[in-house]
Amino acid sequence: MRTFFSILLICILTGSSMAQKTFTGFVIDRQTGKPLSNANMQIKNTYRGTITNEDGRYKITINKLPATLV
Repeated sequence: MRTFFSILLICILTGSSMAQKTFTGFVIDRQTGKPLSNANMQIKNTYRGTITNEDGRYKITINKLPATLV
């Protein structure tokens, strides 16, 4: 499924608490350009993740940088 869409990260640092960073962004379909709802987002090599909403938007808190979203 990853080959059918690209992740468009609009990483906006919204705050920090105990070295945690919160990032937001959205996922769109590469072919149609439309937002993808219910897409799984996960921080690579961890069990931490989230799911995009109906507009393709997500919000995730990351404890340690750098991090890769997949």
